[in-house]
Order: sequence, then C-alpha cells, then structure tokens
Amino acid sequence: MNRKLRDYQKKALRYCIEVSHPALFVEMGLGKTLTAIRYCKFLSIKKALIIAPLSTFYGWQREIVLEYSLKGIELLGAPQNRLKQLYSIGRYYLLNKEGIWSIPEIFKIDWDIVILDESTFIKAPPKKNKSERYGKRSNTSRLLCEKFRSVEHRMILTGTPAPENILNYFMQLQFLNPEILGFKNYYDFRFKHFFEDNHKFTMEIDYKKKFYKALKENCFFLSRKSAGLNIKKIYTTRKIKQTDAFKKIYDKLVEDFILEDKRTKYSPVQFVWLRQLCSGFINKELRFKEKLIDLKELLHGELKNKPVIIWTQFIPEIQMLHKELHNIVNNHIIYGEIAKITRDEIMLRFNKGEFNCIIAHPTCFKYGTDLSRADTMIYYSAPLGLESRLQSEARMTRIKKKESVLIVDMVVEDSIEEDILNGLQMKKSQSEIIKMMVRRINDKT
Repeated sequence: MNRKLRDYQKKALRYCIEVSHPALFVEMGLGKTLTAIRYCKFLSIKKALIIAPLSTFYGWQREIVLEYSLKGIELLGAPQNRLKQLYSIGRYYLLNKEGIWSIPEIFKIDWDIVILDESTFIKAPPKKNKSERYGKRSNTSRLLCEKFRSVEHRMILTGTPAPENILNYFMQLQFLNPEILGFKNYYDFRFKHFFEDNHKFTMEIDYKKKFYKALKENCFFLSRKSAGLNIKKIYTTRKIKQTDAFKKIYDKLVEDFILEDKRTKYSPVQFVWLRQLCSGFINKELRFKEKLIDLKELLHGELKNKPVIIWTQFIPEIQMLHKELHNIVNNHIIYGEIAKITRDEIMLRFNKGEFNCIIAHPTCFKYGTDLSRADTMIYYSAPLGLESRLQSEARMTRIKKKESVLIVDMVVEDSIEEDILNGLQMKKSQSEIIKMMVRRINDKT
C-alpha cells in the first residue's frame, strides 16, 4: 500500500537517509513509526529487530501490515516460544524491552537494522562495576550498546529524549554512534563537561554550543507545533496485552459470569466487571498493573511535563491513579463526590499552570468547561457512549486552541475495550456498542 507521507515525514525520511544512524525525536502521533518503516524499505532491509514497549506493538503491526500485507513476528512468551519465533522466517521482529534478558540469542542474529522505540528506556547509565556486566537489568543500556555495535544500521525513536536531565541523551546516542559526542564512557563525559550542584548535574556553559550542534547534526527533532498541525485531533492507541493470569480470569467471567468469589446472572453487571478487570481491578482491588505501568512510562517519558487530562470511568480507578501517579506528576482528581466549588478551583489552577495533570470522570465536565491548556488526553477507560466521548474531547479543543491535540486510548487487547473503542470510532450509539460487546462474548462462548 503506497501511502503518501506528510511533508514533515518526508523531511524526516530524507534526514534518515542522509545520516549513518538516525535518531527521530518526534512527538507522539506524528507518524514516526511509518517513517522508520519507510526508511527500512529504502534500505531494502531483510531482517529488522524492533525493541519497544508491548503497548506499541499494535501500532507497529498496523503499519507493517499496511506496508507489506504481512505481520511482524512477536518475540513473546516463555523463552522457548521466543526462541522458536526468532528462528521463524520473517522481516520484522518485535521484542518487548523487558524481554531482552529472556532471549540472549537475539545477539547471534545478523540483523540489518535494530530500532529502539521509546528509546529512553536506555537513558540510565550502566553500573560502574563491570563485574556486574550483564547480571542486572539496570545494565540494559551497556548490553545493547556493546552487543549491537556491529549492526550496520541502528535507529532510535522517542518524543522526549531527555525527560529528566540533558545527560539522558548520552546512552541513547552511544547506542547510535559513540563518535557523536566523542566519548565512550558516560562517567568520563559527565566528569569532563558537567558540574554537580545539590546532587544535580548541570552542563558547563562553554560546552553547550558544541553539544547542541552535535544534536542538530545527528538528530531530527519535531513537535506537533513545528509540524504545523493546527487544532487537529491526533489519535493513537496503546494496546495492553493480556497476561496468562488475566486471561484465565477474564475468560471465566465471560463464559460463566464468575469473577473469582462472585457470580452474577445479569449481563450489565458482567460488563461492568469486565471493564473494571481491564483496568486491573477485582472487587475494587488492583490486581493487574500492566495498564498502569504503561501509563507511568508515558507520563515519565513521552509525555513528560505535558499538561494532561486522564479520563476514567470508575471511582477506584481515579483514586488508584491519584495515589500511584503522585511521584511522577502532580495531579488532582475530579469526580462526583468532589464539590463544584473545589472542581472550579482545580480547573482554574490547572489552566494557570500550577500543575499538569487532572484525573477525572467525563460526566463531571459538561458543556462550557474549558481545559484547553491541556494538549493531551488519555482515556484510561473510555466512556461507553459517543455523546460523553465527544463532550470530553471538546473540553480540550475550544475555539482559542491554536495547536493540535493528542488523544491516547489505552485498550486491553482482545477484550470488550476494543469493541468500545471501535464503536466510538464508527460513531455508534451506546446501545449499538453494547450489542458489539454482546457479540464478542457470544463468539467466545
């Protein structure tokens, strides 16, 4: 399928072709996955390894299918299953970043290109003690830099390359090419060009010009603003894969209307339980954290310091997120029990820039509410009806908004959350979406 690239994607592709090892520092929703695949096609890649968060596999698979009419091979599951998939015939191989240590055989394959998606997972420096060389996962950065040094083409992708400190660049650029910064050792680089003040490292002024010149010559930066997207909604989906333990409980609820120690004979109750389970809850207790972990990684990485609205459907979700995200982002919550005067105060402080995150239920924001300071909305769990969805989206896209907005849907794969999202995308009514959910359950049983 020959899809036309946007102008900024063409510019990014030209940059990839011109440099030896490209770094696409492109904000979410601007199509860096497609740009990377087109770069692979330009190189006539026969075997590509993509190391990425599990939730991005859906996006990669969608683009690969559209470009090649075939799926990438997912290196997931038990080590023996990963190994079997590794030696099967394919072009693109997808490995979750946590799985690097489960399949050391990946380093024996003659890859044409290795791509790190959301590459800040290697931003941490390696341990100083080399005796710990590959024994701890904290040394993932050293492992990848050393083991893939001989791969002809290396590429990194992320929207926020330095979420915490400018030093976050070092290991990512080291993976690409040590010559970019002229140092092979993180600690030598830090000692030479940084000074420590109150446990924080700051770059020396005399070196800044040279450093940013190296970034400009070797990396491609693109924000939604610089892409020229005006008041446009950019949608992206993060699909959360089911664990074996989750699937066992989910399927039991679908087939027998039983959720561990509870039973129901009513479909509406079953739907509520299924939706809560997709957010990790059983009887108001958080049992599965895969969706939460992915949200934390987004807020700590790609969406670092972005004004964000997180929509949820259930009070336990709101309360859990408020607590779990406290150390990552200053957040406030709004739901039915929060008094209107308190809600107004929270929204006023948010729009003034006093904090960056509101976690809320969509029904608390009806017509006229202005949350246009936010440039990102995350649906941790989506409303069931189209009206509620459109109203919540409208809170961020009022007339004074001059830049594009990002809308992220977090969806558990192969669950009723897919039906809800598909129904909303097709502008289905609430009753029609419920019918889609019923069909999925009937198909399973």
